[in-house]
Amino acid sequence: MGVTVSAREFRSIINSFVDELGRDESVASVGLFGGWVGYEASGSSGIDVLVVDWSGRDYECRELREYRGLVMDVDRVPLSWVGEVVSPEVDHKVHGAMIMHDPGGMLRRAQGFLEVSYRSPGRVEMRVEGYLSAAEIYLSRINSALSRGDFETACVFAEMGAASAGLVLVDLAGFSPGLDSSVWDLRRACEMFGLLDVYRGFLEVGRYGGVDGEGASEVRGCFEEVWGRVLRFLGENSYVLGGLHERLRVELGYSADPLMLGLALGRSGEMLGGCDPVGAVAYLRGRLLPLLEGFGWVASAKVGDRFDYTCLFRALGGLGGGREVYESALDVFGLRGLDEGAVEGLVEGARGLVARVRGVRRGLVAGLG
Repeated sequence: MGVTVSAREFRSIINSFVDELGRDESVASVGLFGGWVGYEASGSSGIDVLVVDWSGRDYECRELREYRGLVMDVDRVPLSWVGEVVSPEVDHKVHGAMIMHDPGGMLRRAQGFLEVSYRSPGRVEMRVEGYLSAAEIYLSRINSALSRGDFETACVFAEMGAASAGLVLVDLAGFSPGLDSSVWDLRRACEMFGLLDVYRGFLEVGRYGGVDGEGASEVRGCFEEVWGRVLRFLGENSYVLGGLHERLRVELGYSADPLMLGLALGRSGEMLGGCDPVGAVAYLRGRLLPLLEGFGWVASAKVGDRFDYTCLFRALGGLGGGREVYESALDVFGLRGLDEGAVEGLVEGARGLVARVRGVRRGLVAGLG
């Protein structure tokens, strides 16, 4: 972690890694995407590797692998997803990929299709609808959380719903959505379209007012603390994992990988060094949420209960081994001191923001033509 390599060293490492991947019969194609495509190595983030998988798995599978001093962030997507907007992010990854292994030409054909359709109104509209659908799912989860009296989880879902809606504008502005640049790109997109009210709404819903470098550094410390507690719990209760669905195990293995902690601390530290405290906090929250959900599944399974992620924080507070995780998570997500009235305001703010983006998106998409 934290290494810096020359372009020649980087190419050697990547070529060796791709050769190793290519010997796996389930691998159809391999490409690089993200900031490392241009061999610009900072060492704070993993090397994004897209693998087109034809093993028959019907869901995305991500894993981290340390290879000759670098961390490979491997994203395996089913062959059937390539060329289809199953996940909007796949479009961006395929479009920007540097193809490294493609004996059957599958990735190259998909990329060729996207070269002419990527910014077409129809294709963008399909991606945009994916982001809005994700936002609506979060809004529906808010209703479930509120019905159970879990105001903290409702606030988190409000923020995530607003962030998903924000990706609509990021995509329309021509930026490739990514967790480590989401806030910065949202602001740029909102300035481009004269929609700074949406950006201000996102900051309000996410409770980012007053977040500065010192506060973000404290959040970073809480993030590391809660991560360590979750990893210790998982290590002590690893026998429970065998009873979980394979997909849950895969997702938890990625979220809870110790390598992820190093990547998250490195990237958030870079963002703080670049005077982007809000972006750093948003990034850390985005990394922590799936880990908390995985913790909830394991802790619930341990006592024979089914985990309900729509009341995540209430569950965390009552789970064995979860109280300390709960307390630290409150600080990461800025959830202390909220009363019912404030929560209702945040939820209405998220709903209004999603509606605002939905209202302007058709005109913006039409403008692409």
